[in-house]
Amino acid sequence: MSLPDTVAHDVGYITEYSAAVSPARKWVALSDAPANRIRLRLLYSDTTHVWREVPLPSTDKGDNGISVATLDDTTALVAWTGIDEFGIHWGTLRGKTWTEGLPIQESGYSNRPRFRRRPSGGQWLAWGTSQPYILISTFSEGAWAYRQGLYCAYRDGLPQHYSQSPDLSRDEAEYPAVAWGAQDITATSTVCVCMSDESGFQMGEELAGSATDISPTIARDVNGDVWVAWWRYFDTTTWTHTYTNATCTTPSITTQGSQHTVSWTLSQATPGTWWAILRSTDGNAFYVAARVQAGGNPEMTWIDPIQSPDLPHYRIRRECVDARYQWLSPEATVSVGGSSSRGGHLILARLSSNPSGRPIRYELRNATSGALEVRVFDLRGRQLFRQRQYASGSGFDTIELDLASVSPAITSGLYFVRVVDASGRESPTGKFVWLR
Repeated sequence: MSLPDTVAHDVGYITEYSAAVSPARKWVALSDAPANRIRLRLLYSDTTHVWREVPLPSTDKGDNGISVATLDDTTALVAWTGIDEFGIHWGTLRGKTWTEGLPIQESGYSNRPRFRRRPSGGQWLAWGTSQPYILISTFSEGAWAYRQGLYCAYRDGLPQHYSQSPDLSRDEAEYPAVAWGAQDITATSTVCVCMSDESGFQMGEELAGSATDISPTIARDVNGDVWVAWWRYFDTTTWTHTYTNATCTTPSITTQGSQHTVSWTLSQATPGTWWAILRSTDGNAFYVAARVQAGGNPEMTWIDPIQSPDLPHYRIRRECVDARYQWLSPEATVSVGGSSSRGGHLILARLSSNPSGRPIRYELRNATSGALEVRVFDLRGRQLFRQRQYASGSGFDTIELDLASVSPAITSGLYFVRVVDASGRESPTGKFVWLR
């Protein structure tokens, strides 16, 4: 880590500043107030500890917000506004050449512009206004080509609000999530959040119980969930995030040869949410085999790229960075007959390794509460022994066959098991290899 780099000495009470960096250059813009004369300053650096200042008109101030963004390795885009100015002022620094454009005009107060790169090209710019909405525009190919007001559904239902200090999520989505502070006519502050998807921005929502004196901060995580944080002077920092409350059915697994396909149904359509497929083999711990993003259809399917004659077990996990909001489906595997079933059919799934010299363990699903009869047969169809136990009625029961304790002794070989529950239903036939 390099030593801190002093860019410039700031004089006065103004604390507005912004910075940007490219592979070849760094830029810093700040509002300075020597002798109470407010001025905008812009500096750049192509190496360490050497900064060059660009002469700017003395009328440029930036004491109500500054933002800097990169257009290419040697070009910066700067936007700013002053407390006693209307609209957003902007300019570009290409190499050493400063060019100031015509202001983005509007009637009323503007504050704290904020850039965010647009993946399709150019930069988003959002800023606060004296109205109950913020404005957002796009700079592309040297011109401002897009402009929209982002509104908030305020809880008091009144239009008398003004917006301030927007922040935009830094992610690869074309449309960012946006947060900003707002105040009503009683100077009560709150936080608004505007979600977005690939089609554009949605109506903003006021966060219940939020209050901020400082710009809120917004981000999207790896799962697409939006996180917002804010704080007040002499108070704690508060944060919240989105998550889906959808769950899913027990996964259904079908097999063709040694290829396994996992299917499940979400409790509701949740486009854009992420679901992990957890895999376990031979009773070992589950691990993440894949992550799948939901579309508009609640039906989801994944084909296991690992082809194996074994019967792996699967679970579906609702993904969330905040582990408190993760959710796990019941465990499932392919039945001996070739596919797992979602209905009331008995499903017999082997839990122990095969072959095995240890007690043979199976999971029985969907059994009616009451007595179970477990029968083991040899290759000739002869019943070698019978074991009785009880089903809990929970839908998941474990059967353990301790063949080493059976008399007369059972020799090594291939054997079959079937289970009949209290309602008389019979499971598919399971097979296993016993090593004595």
